[in-house]
Amino acid sequence: MPDYDLRFFDLYQMQTSNWGAVHLPDGGSWNVGTDTIYLYPWAIIDTVSVTDDDGGFDDDDVTQSLTDGYFSFWAGTNVQNEYLLTVEDSLGNQYQLAGVTADHNNFYVEGFAFVGDTPPTGENLLIVGVQDSASMSYSPACFTPGAMVRTERGEVPVEHLRESEMVWTLDHGAQPLRMVAGRHLRFSAGPHPHKPILIPAGTIGSGGRLVVSPQHRLLLRCDRRGEVLVPAKSLLARRGVRVMQGKRAVQYLHLAFERHEIIMVDGVLTESLHAGPMALRGLAPAAQQRLHRIIGSPGASAPARPMLTVRDGRTLVARHVGRRLPTPVPALDRKGVRA
Repeated sequence: MPDYDLRFFDLYQMQTSNWGAVHLPDGGSWNVGTDTIYLYPWAIIDTVSVTDDDGGFDDDDVTQSLTDGYFSFWAGTNVQNEYLLTVEDSLGNQYQLAGVTADHNNFYVEGFAFVGDTPPTGENLLIVGVQDSASMSYSPACFTPGAMVRTERGEVPVEHLRESEMVWTLDHGAQPLRMVAGRHLRFSAGPHPHKPILIPAGTIGSGGRLVVSPQHRLLLRCDRRGEVLVPAKSLLARRGVRVMQGKRAVQYLHLAFERHEIIMVDGVLTESLHAGPMALRGLAPAAQQRLHRIIGSPGASAPARPMLTVRDGRTLVARHVGRRLPTPVPALDRKGVRA
């Protein structure tokens, strides 16, 4: 199961006008429009890794667990999104905060998790919405403009691709592109779980420079499991691979086919959009409906290869880094046929 990142602050980092509402499992005692949450100016925001079998942080989901030990709980402890608050700052910007419970204790919220921009500290954040049984999407898996995609007519920038374009795939020859969807994200200064990963040229075989979202998977070779898909952020131990921390905005682009495909982008074998719950939650409602029509229900499209978690991907890459070996990639000839 994949690993995903959430930003998190515990209750010691905040004040609220309604402590009595914090630990109730449905969030129903929050007073919308009057109650507030105040993050102290010195509040510490952590990044927490969650292992999950889908792309959403949910309530009553027994598959969600801590990837590593955190707030006095061991790795593997179940964590849940007990309820979801929407808060608004003085400028009208809105943020979603998930009340996090752990170890199946639904009556004690450990703190609040969020995805995206950090809410401002030092001001009262007005609660403008409360949802029970709501899902919080983790992070998108996609390309950035300028990535060169192999098609029947040659290498084409991803932002110039159009639906019905015949795109080269490793397993099924040229396949028609069914959907191109975009998402524009803005970032505050400092760390952010959605900031893109830069992979320099030559990191993966003879592939070129590649910029993708942290969860976008690349095709590598594992001695014991054969070909596997590994999240981009698993490669951070490789020289030159880094999070683009200076980015303040990015456009992410998804490419969808009738099935999950392995395609060639900047000379690197990588995945198309895997149409599971995570993908749908990251798209606009109209794009969700179109993707439904293409692939059916979420999860109906099987993965093109086994998907490693970030932790397992790091282990695979670390073995080769420690032995000063290149990143293990499938062997292809110049025409893209297996050597």
